[in-house]
Amino acid sequence: MTHSQATVEVFWTAFQTLKKAEKEAFIAKLLQDEKLSEDLRYAAIIEKREKEATVSLDDWTKLNKRLTDLQSKLDVFSGIRASIKEIKDARKKNQKLQKLSDFINESRS
Repeated sequence: MTHSQATVEVFWTAFQTLKKAEKEAFIAKLLQDEKLSEDLRYAAIIEKREKEATVSLDDWTKLNKRLTDLQSKLDVFSGIRASIKEIKDARKKNQKLQKLSDFINESRS
């Protein structure tokens, strides 16, 4: 064990012997140092992020494009489904339906 490691162990052991309120007071005192407080926050973030899954920007872009394409297809299929339902409902009510050619011509203008 190096001198530094031994020093760390002494401080750690001393900290562990403190009561909860004393530990909280000690930590509050540490956090008063802006630089140390910032370093501790960064260390906590790094610790958390090391366990997160990561995706490269290229892969993320491809996945996002694929998602957009699939969403467009889903929108088309949902529109078709709604149209079929509308046709079935109109037939049940014996409503006159517009011819497809009239519908297409109407949507072009």
